[in-house]
Amino acid sequence: MRKNKDSVLTKIIIILVLVIVITLGIRYVYNQISTPDTSAIQESFGDIQELATEQYEYTIADKYENTQELFGIKIPFTTESFVIKFSGTIKAGVNLEKAKVTASGKHVTVTLPKVTTLSHTTSKVTYLDRHANILNPSNPKSSTELVDKLKEKEEKRAIKKGLYTKAEKKLESAITEDVKKVAGNDIGVKIVFQ
Repeated sequence: MRKNKDSVLTKIIIILVLVIVITLGIRYVYNQISTPDTSAIQESFGDIQELATEQYEYTIADKYENTQELFGIKIPFTTESFVIKFSGTIKAGVNLEKAKVTASGKHVTVTLPKVTTLSHTTSKVTYLDRHANILNPSNPKSSTELVDKLKEKEEKRAIKKGLYTKAEKKLESAITEDVKKVAGNDIGVKIVFQ
């Protein structure tokens, strides 16, 4: 009777081990078969080199004034002044050529570079209320430097207001949607910015 109990117990253990091994084998094969094709996902990005997902528009009107000085004292009648006005558009996004796609089972990870400013364009600069004189003629270099400083200041303001954060969120949504179109809706997608 003791031999029968040992024999039955041995058979049960062998059956349990076989069930576990078969289950793990099936799971492994299923994961191997269902792992998305990363090259197909990478190709779905197409020839898009840069993907801009957020933009910030602004208009600036700023006064510039410059007076000649001698030994720290302003010289009368040497003031040059004008009001400068222009509009601009800042576009933020990523370079998709640097995107990397990896897959493991039913999960896809898309690694993207950090969001940056892709373009910063301005309209034609308009000068209003311009005053110059013979002792201090208008200097085009000073107005170009002023425009550059104002553009830089406005770009910092846009980033502080969340330009990059909004661009990241829209990128996550767009890339996730694109991956699911290629690999299927049952795929988990993770977007990482580096």
